[in-house]
Amino acid sequence: ALRVPDVQLANADVWLRDADGFEWVGQHVEGGRFRFTEVPAGRYTVRIRPRSAAGVSVRTMALVVRRR
Repeated sequence: ALRVPDVQLANADVWLRDADGFEWVGQHVEGGRFRFTEVPAGRYTVRIRPRSAAGVSVRTMALVVRRR
């Protein structure tokens, strides 16, 4: 089942973190879409934090990146 976070992604910060703790910061493109550059294939944790919501916890989810 697809889970959609209850966050306006256009107003959020989004990171990818690999198993070694290295992070990539998403650049907001438009309409709640983000671009991550030079992310190698692997498993990542996605962290989403609303910018305007003080005291809101960071939401996390798993992600697998594969090369085309």
